[in-house]
Amino acid sequence: LLNANNYFLDFFACKNLDTFNMKYNSISKIFIDEEGFFSANKFNNDISWIEHIYSNEQKDYIVLMQNVHTSERLIFQININRFSNSKKYLVIFTDITMIENQRREYLHKASHDTLTGALNRSSFNELLQAKIVEARSTQTPLALALIDIDHFKKVNDEYGHLVGDNVLKTLTKIVLAHIRSTDIFARWGGEEFALIIPNATKDNALHILEKLRYEVMNTKFDSVEKVTCSFGVTLYIYGDSINDMMQRADDSLYQAKENGRNKVIFL
Repeated sequence: LLNANNYFLDFFACKNLDTFNMKYNSISKIFIDEEGFFSANKFNNDISWIEHIYSNEQKDYIVLMQNVHTSERLIFQININRFSNSKKYLVIFTDITMIENQRREYLHKASHDTLTGALNRSSFNELLQAKIVEARSTQTPLALALIDIDHFKKVNDEYGHLVGDNVLKTLTKIVLAHIRSTDIFARWGGEEFALIIPNATKDNALHILEKLRYEVMNTKFDSVEKVTCSFGVTLYIYGDSINDMMQRADDSLYQAKENGRNKVIFL
């Protein structure tokens, strides 16, 4: 680094540029490596990170860095200009934390159910379609499950809709706490939920759903003595559409309810 403004130096708690250069080998080492952000691990180290960004057509590079004084994680947009007939660059980091957080909040609201915080049906359909394409191309297994709260109308009728809403929110917390990070959970509508279980065989899927069934059955819900769920699950068959998988999952859920509820049925 040849020069830096005072805000840059203050951000890293350095009195001057010499202190910064002694403390940090490269600013790219400070970029926090998280999904959605540029980091030192996401480019070819044969060239500098600055040359990588400058030569790439993508112009919306953003990085995550931690303020040394406050420990606050801030989001910066990077803009790079090259001085003519020189290998010197002017690099500008613009703090867009507030704008980016608002954007992500809007995206989250658009893709998630307001009450439970689970994905909404529209987002779920998009992700299911993508997972079907992935399963088809990679020939990896894919499971889809539908989950329905047993006798939910009775809960609303006897205890009121506020208690019913709490049941929906508690169920969501239980499921999210006991599924894998790669699984995708959504509120399908009313008291019905949907779960994508990637790279799962029949036995894998049944194990996950039986665990969920047990956890729900043994959780004490506020104001309600006991809540159970019925589960219908199916596997992707080559050539399936979303409707094909949903229909089989729905048929298996129907069988679970017909056979006494609080069951996991595979078709």
